[in-house]
Amino acid sequence: MSNIERRVMACVVLIYTARALVSRVALEFYVLVFSLVGVAMLASLPHVVQNLVAVSQSGVGGVAVFFASAIVSTTLAVQVALVFGGAALASLLFDIRRFLFTRALVA
Repeated sequence: MSNIERRVMACVVLIYTARALVSRVALEFYVLVFSLVGVAMLASLPHVVQNLVAVSQSGVGGVAVFFASAIVSTTLAVQVALVFGGAALASLLFDIRRFLFTRALVA
C-alpha cells in the first residue's frame, strides 16, 4: 500500500469514527449516561434504596406512590435529569425495537 493510499484510508477511518461518535443513537446514549451520573451525584441513592426496600413490602401500589413522591419532592435538577434520561432511554429502546423488527423482516 502506497503512502497516499495509507493517508486516504486514515482519513476515511477518522471520518467514519467521527460520524459514529456523533450519531443520533450515540448522542442518546451520552444523554442517558450523563443523566444517570447527574442523578447519582445529586440524589442520595443509598437512602432511596433503603426507603424503597422498606416500602416494597406494601406492594406495587406503595412502590408507585413512593416513586411519585420521590420524584415530586426532589430538586428541579434531579427532575430534569430524570426527564432527559427517561426520554433518552425510551428513544434508545424504540431504536432497538426498530432494529430488531427490521432484522426479523429481512431474515
